Amino acid sequence: MNEAIRQVWAARGELAEAIPLAKPDLGVMSGILLCMILYIVLLVMVQSRGKGLLPALLLYFFREKDFEQLVTKRIAPHPNALFCALLLSFFSLALFLVFLSEGALRAFPLLFYLGILFAAHALLLGAVRLLGWMFRERAMAREISINIRIYNCVPGVLLAPAIFPLYYVHPPVLGLLTGLLFLLLSLYALLRWARWAKILFRRGVSILYLILYLCGLEILPLLVLYKMLAGGFS
Repeated sequence: MNEAIRQVWAARGELAEAIPLAKPDLGVMSGILLCMILYIVLLVMVQSRGKGLLPALLLYFFREKDFEQLVTKRIAPHPNALFCALLLSFFSLALFLVFLSEGALRAFPLLFYLGILFAAHALLLGAVRLLGWMFRERAMAREISINIRIYNCVPGVLLAPAIFPLYYVHPPVLGLLTGLLFLLLSLYALLRWARWAKILFRRGVSILYLILYLCGLEILPLLVLYKMLAGGFS
């Protein structure tokens, strides 16, 4: 009897040191590895096609010095690389949203959240340009639009090393890593709002319009995203 069982397990390829083992599920692992490979390929494209683009984005994000020089000489001449950097950021953020909502990698939710992030980015740019045209503040709208592109490119690129391990680690490391990501994203949101408030104050925009801008164009999309993740629209 033991010999018959041994032959069955050996035929199925599930025998290790005479102990039957279940085959590991490599579906999620292979999917995440594929995502990591695609991410690295895009990162290499950004670095090769947009020489100095990533350092310029990080320099502006952390220091915000030499704005016109950075944009004119190192950011604006590389629109394709800038789009790839934006795709990198949204791709890793979409992976984070998929993990929060699904707990595992799923292709359709990943594409769905990626589309949501790009749609929100396009709508925000369109709203800023429309407001700049309506109030005859096209120079301010241009500065804010560039700021939006830069600030949307940076977070996903910086947080990617902490987002990919979410699919591998187990509690309590998983809870600590998730909490760290939420903390960093909160700090990013505060920094983003502070920088844009600085632009609006420098341009002489009133506090009332500043509050309406932050609530309408910044806070409201975050609340909608939270309701989607929490299943509030189901």
